[in-house]
Amino acid sequence: MVTLGSWRFLNVTLHNEISAAMDLVVFAVWKNSIGQTVSVNTGAITISGGGVSNCYVPIFDVLAGSYTVFLFAVTTTNNPVSLSLSVPIFILGS
Repeated sequence: MVTLGSWRFLNVTLHNEISAAMDLVVFAVWKNSIGQTVSVNTGAITISGGGVSNCYVPIFDVLAGSYTVFLFAVTTTNNPVSLSLSVPIFILGS
């Protein structure tokens, strides 16, 4: 997680394994300890063919606590291009 002033972001590294550039939307679905979705955040990126890029997904509406964040990417035409990856994250109170 990256903090810039009062703004918080998830830094997601993407690898494009095909030769064509892709316009992607990266989703971060936040689930609490009992599996309830508490927030869905998105970021957008264009990644060159064969390239590696970082996408910064802003974090909104997530309070201090423990979460499992499910990350996945789709094209801007809603075609899935990644598997879902789950990451445990703990956010400290301010």
